[in-house]
Amino acid sequence: MKKSIKILLIGSFFFLLTCPAFSAKDEAGSEYYKIAAGDNLEIVVYEEEDLSGQFEVKEDGTITFPLVGPVHVVGLAKKEAEDKLRALLKDGYLVDPYVRIIVGKFGTRNILIVGHVGRPGSYPLPEDGNPTILKAIVESGGFTQMADPNGTRIIRTAPGGKKVTINPRIGDIMSGRRQDISLEPGDLIVVPERLF
Repeated sequence: MKKSIKILLIGSFFFLLTCPAFSAKDEAGSEYYKIAAGDNLEIVVYEEEDLSGQFEVKEDGTITFPLVGPVHVVGLAKKEAEDKLRALLKDGYLVDPYVRIIVGKFGTRNILIVGHVGRPGSYPLPEDGNPTILKAIVESGGFTQMADPNGTRIIRTAPGGKKVTINPRIGDIMSGRRQDISLEPGDLIVVPERLF
């Protein structure tokens, strides 16, 4: 009796290690991680070796994936990218594909903070967690006495190279009236001088 239970436990352990849904390999990130240009993605399509492999995210934000061609993945959480690939493969190629993405190597993940903060400069974004505008301001030494916190701007390069300006309204975030804003690699944070 004890021997059969032991065999059952060992068998269950090996099943969990080899089953894709319970893979022990950590992805070095949480649900907050957003895929960035330069990342190297290990994509596994269960029982489809020809579709599995290493894919580098290009500067235009895409990977070139077998059967479906270019797929835009920059800015997506890993689960969102998995769902996107699953839907594309399901559309005429596979019946019920299981897709798993692991970020094997992270690309350059810097932001630049200029203007009236304690230590302006380039800062790396963490590879996991949720990098936000408030965390970045704290990391750079906080606002100086001359700073205009509510004038702070995030300048972001959207897919295709278009520049987008975001006004985070720091006062509203600090008072809880507005949610903190997540940062993306390449963001430029500008903290202007206060007008008297």
